[in-house]
Amino acid sequence: MFLIFDLILLAGLSFASPHNFITRFGMLYILGLIFYLFRFGQPLALIWLVGSILQIVSVGLYLMSMDCLYHMSLIPVLIISYLFIGKVLADEERVKQQLQNLSETDQLTGLANFRGLQARLEWCASHEAGKGDSLSLIILDIDNFKKYNDTYGHEQGNRLLKELAEYLIFFMGSGVFMARYGGEEFIVLLPGVNQDTAKQTADRLVSGIAAHSFNHGPVTISAGIASTTSGSREEVFQLIEKADQALYRAKRNGKNQAVLYTEETEE
Repeated sequence: MFLIFDLILLAGLSFASPHNFITRFGMLYILGLIFYLFRFGQPLALIWLVGSILQIVSVGLYLMSMDCLYHMSLIPVLIISYLFIGKVLADEERVKQQLQNLSETDQLTGLANFRGLQARLEWCASHEAGKGDSLSLIILDIDNFKKYNDTYGHEQGNRLLKELAEYLIFFMGSGVFMARYGGEEFIVLLPGVNQDTAKQTADRLVSGIAAHSFNHGPVTISAGIASTTSGSREEVFQLIEKADQALYRAKRNGKNQAVLYTEETEE
């Protein structure tokens, strides 16, 4: 875009007097700077500003020398400048993205953390509102995790959390959003999945983990499931609370099972 504008300016040199050229295109530079600043923010405005300064310098040299070829020779300088600044900005954006990913990732398991979960729920609330599609959430908790830590130590407890996260990725697939909610609790988010299918998935997950061979023998989990078709922000964020109530019921009922949230679950 910047280079196209520069070529237009160069073509205009052949048809405009020096005075008119500076007056007309000087105003365009200022308008362009304001436009890029408000439309795209500081990074692109910075590119435009640097390009404008280079262009103004080249116009000044042109007016002094009246040598159009000399002015044309500055095009490579402009191109290199744009490419260099663009690379710097791209590197900066990549670093920002990496920092954001780190801030939303649980360092132990590699799954999303609480902040990442909040961001995904916000996304679901903003993109699914009014569609009427199902959104289900499974919250699962390792049974007797405190006893496991007391028996084998916290290092082995952390290893179990990592092993469970790896099993979740294997079982659910890498395309499913999963998060470590805190401690030994994990969350699986299932857009487009109704409560019956989510319950079946949770049942298979519970039985699969019970049959899986972990480092220090068998491990079981309890799970709570909640679903909504509303898509409203309030309903989406209430899924965690509802699934947590169902999880509590699963714990009270003897653990190693999945419970679907209903109105009776609250009692």
